[in-house]
Amino acid sequence: MPIRTELGTIADLEAGARVIPTGTDLYRQGDICSTYFIVLSGWIALSVLLDDGSCQILDFALPGAILGFQHAPDAPMYHSARCLSVVRGYAFPRRKLDIIIENNPRLAILLCRQITANEARAHDHLTNIGLRDARQRIAHLILELYVRVRGRLPAEQGETIQLPLSQGQIGQALSLTYVHVCRTLQILRGIVNHRGKCLVNPVWATLKTRAPAYRPAPRSVSWQSAQAWFRCPTR
Repeated sequence: MPIRTELGTIADLEAGARVIPTGTDLYRQGDICSTYFIVLSGWIALSVLLDDGSCQILDFALPGAILGFQHAPDAPMYHSARCLSVVRGYAFPRRKLDIIIENNPRLAILLCRQITANEARAHDHLTNIGLRDARQRIAHLILELYVRVRGRLPAEQGETIQLPLSQGQIGQALSLTYVHVCRTLQILRGIVNHRGKCLVNPVWATLKTRAPAYRPAPRSVSWQSAQAWFRCPTR
């Protein structure tokens, strides 16, 4: 997490960290946000709420992310940020961090790289929702989250990651109904077991042999690997 490391040379992030309970909104859609948030630990859902009450999860912010950027200082936030788990974060006043960025070219470059990675992931999510069926969408999302958490593909039998997502939230991220997600996870139960907040895959060795040439980038995942992962036989 190079941005966190760079900011750690400027401010004591750990000493100034706040513990934010599950379910808390860092900010809401339409707010004027005067603070940047550096995520030190935990998961945050970035979502948009429509007038009819329907919710679309746009992305998941993981440790190392900086939230609160907008195209203009006085622009309202186009999305909400809600904690899916207990989150530890550092709040930077907008003006203070803006001055730091103006005088720190390395930090500015790192932020540009994060914004570019976020944009690429948004395009990937759009493709995932627009062109793939339910099983492919879920397989791709789970593999993406695994790679973002671990920085690599599953390598050994029985590896796990903590996945603080309900089936409803998976549906909101993939434009699927709760019932559709539930049925699809049943179909994938030989590869994916959704046990509360823990994602468990009992056949990592098989998955690894199906995508031998894949080398994951820190914040991206290829559809070829997700497709190979999805096609592994269920047992």
